[in-house]
Amino acid sequence: MKVLTGEQMHELDQQTFSSLGLPSVVYMENAAREVAHFIVEHYQPAYASVVIFCGPGNNGGDGFSIARTLKHLGWHVSVLSTREMELLKGDAALQAQAYRKIGGTITTVTENLQELSHHISSAHLIVDCLLGTGFNGAPEGILAQVIELINTASCPVLSVDLPSGVDASSANVPGVAVRAKQTIAIQYPKLGTVLFPGAQYTGELFVVDVGICHRAETEYFLMTADFVAQGLRKYFQPSTQRHKGQRGKVLVVGGSAGLYGAPKMAAAAALRTGAGLATFTLPQTAAAHIAPEQMELMCAALADDGQGGYGQVELARLEALLKQHNCLVFGPGLGRSSQGQELSRLAYTLAAKNNIPLLIDADGLNTLAENDSLKSIVPANSILTPHAGEMAGLLGKEVTAIQSQRLEAAKLLAQSLNSIVVLKGARTVIAAPYGELAINPAATDTLATAGSGDVLCGIIAALVARGCPPFAAANYGVYLHGEIGQKLHDEFKSSVGVTATDIIEALPKTIAALCNQNEVGSGFCRQLLKFPLSSA
Repeated sequence: MKVLTGEQMHELDQQTFSSLGLPSVVYMENAAREVAHFIVEHYQPAYASVVIFCGPGNNGGDGFSIARTLKHLGWHVSVLSTREMELLKGDAALQAQAYRKIGGTITTVTENLQELSHHISSAHLIVDCLLGTGFNGAPEGILAQVIELINTASCPVLSVDLPSGVDASSANVPGVAVRAKQTIAIQYPKLGTVLFPGAQYTGELFVVDVGICHRAETEYFLMTADFVAQGLRKYFQPSTQRHKGQRGKVLVVGGSAGLYGAPKMAAAAALRTGAGLATFTLPQTAAAHIAPEQMELMCAALADDGQGGYGQVELARLEALLKQHNCLVFGPGLGRSSQGQELSRLAYTLAAKNNIPLLIDADGLNTLAENDSLKSIVPANSILTPHAGEMAGLLGKEVTAIQSQRLEAAKLLAQSLNSIVVLKGARTVIAAPYGELAINPAATDTLATAGSGDVLCGIIAALVARGCPPFAAANYGVYLHGEIGQKLHDEFKSSVGVTATDIIEALPKTIAALCNQNEVGSGFCRQLLKFPLSSA
């Protein structure tokens, strides 16, 4: 599902209006009808009274049209406008007049908020149509006061297109903003409702089709279940003649004193994701004493430094091992030893020479950040999986700067290294070197547990090993990881006590469920973000 900035949506609107010759009010009518139908489906008969707040622009016009549709359907509707009727312009003025012609009453909100408080306290449902995609900055004056009062309501709040006060393009919330239970995006979701901090105000996100048929030009898209399911089916087709070598073989190079479990986690996740074989390496001394708990895992010993880390690894030994696999994961549990730089150089060079896809994680990323000379030899289309701290090191920026500009940071690193970048976190961002950015819908602290990142590496690596292109593998892998996190949160009714092993064990069933599900998102209104963000 494409995701647009406010500017991109405005441009798309204008292209549609001018090319088809239809007035913009036609699409406003379509939007209002779909929102009204959503309200009827979700809130009748439990609620039959709705209070609609209308602002001065087109978002307010949507509100007046929604009010007219609901009134025709027999609902009790109260409409409150932050602008006097004679000052409304364009489609908003047209819709306000149409509502009044069927007997509707519009109350203008004044500085005396006592009546407004009464409307809010007696409402069964509040619809927020105050500010739209064209607004930026902090709401002031009467608008700010209205938003603050809406946020005191005990009834559900539904925002149209995006919660008022949230910047549609940046997701910034510079002042007060409506805290919605649900948000209905018009035609396409906006970045402000998908990324944080704006997403904290969005609640559940739905999208309605209003008939804008022009193709949206955007580099952003939000992954959905049917998109991932359709992609995964290509790589999990059953075959009675396929042997383990044809299901992909993953090699994980990592592990050091105190961190021997990390490469094992990644390898175990690769097996559970469908790789035919998974091998992890350890320094020789550790490999002689630490057996894999999962007997199916292979363990390869490499030279150690006598202190629990890697020593001078033989090129021929590593190359022979690498040639037995078709995806390399480098870095989980590697540690920060002096030998890490040389081992990185060796791994990157051999991966490029033998055309083996490479995924870099954890201390592999930290070593890369500390040695600029390594960046020039990272093979094209490698996959890097940093969290915000690791990304800050790679770009030489503060973590706060990364978190405030996650899309830009991921895009910058992807282009500079000609690689795929998975910037982990709530709403993980996956950037391709040619500019496309995917946003994962999951936002749950269930995944904030030791080993979770190692598991993600193994998932993505297994998909690559099965033949999935790196960018697609990163998208599908991140989605699977997030989907499991959400399901485990539902199962345990909490994120407390969920471990990386739980994530690994849930992989086969989750993959099967996705591959076997029917098309989702049908009907006039499609749900994009299933889980309220208050639980994130």
